[in-house]
Amino acid sequence: MEEPAYVQDNQLVPPAYEEVDGEITIAGHYTPLLSLHQNSDSVPDDQGSALADLSLRLLSLPWMVSNRNAIQKTYPDVGTSTWQNAFSIKIIQLTDIIQPSLSQSLRKLKAHMSAIQGPTGTTVTNGWTSAFPCYGVAVNRTTGMHRDSKGIRAGLDIIGVLGTFNSGGDLELPDLNLRLEWTPGVLGAFDGYDFRHMVHEWTGGSRVALISFCRQSTWTALGLTPDVSRPTVAQCRGQLESAKERRAARQQAHLELQEETSGMRETKKLKFYSAQASSEADGL
Repeated sequence: MEEPAYVQDNQLVPPAYEEVDGEITIAGHYTPLLSLHQNSDSVPDDQGSALADLSLRLLSLPWMVSNRNAIQKTYPDVGTSTWQNAFSIKIIQLTDIIQPSLSQSLRKLKAHMSAIQGPTGTTVTNGWTSAFPCYGVAVNRTTGMHRDSKGIRAGLDIIGVLGTFNSGGDLELPDLNLRLEWTPGVLGAFDGYDFRHMVHEWTGGSRVALISFCRQSTWTALGLTPDVSRPTVAQCRGQLESAKERRAARQQAHLELQEETSGMRETKKLKFYSAQASSEADGL
């Protein structure tokens, strides 16, 4: 896995997007409201309000989703590869909702990658379950303060954390004045290109990070351009509502199938009892 390009704590993020078609971004350079080591409780009121407004409007904020209970019930004792496949499904669903244009660009990229065959005639994507073109596994590794300078604008880094550790391992994004708990079973998504980030030390056991990410060089090598734009809050809400509706429809279809199957079983039982009674009557 490629080592990140480390930067100083006081280095500014790259120039951000202009606002286009309702896209909420920051023009020019964004100077962090707080230093890395400043306590959030001591933020002046005006800075706190500005940060809160920014956090609500900027769609490059991190998204943290806990799948601990659902996945551990299904896979109580499994290897990393099985977890990776389970996370791949969650990653696809999450990307569709929070960054639909990235999701579309990734599908286009994967289609081009799938057309490439190796010397044996096997496609390069054979067995590749992730929607992302780049994947890494970090075992028991902290991450110093850095930005992913070789990534893409408006992209996402999606990282699932596994392990047995019970304390620490927080994700910190100082440009957003955020420090987030990152425990085993949590899936996190954030823009590592524009925002500095680091992972703190942990105690109590091992830590494995399953990292799905993008590299500009992947698109360039295929003669493509990552046509990705940041979504608006309204677009994300719409995607989320659509996802809820699809899930409700699947659940309803599953219930109807269960009822239908149960009804067929009852019908078979009745036919069996009827035939048995008829046979007993014939023997009288």
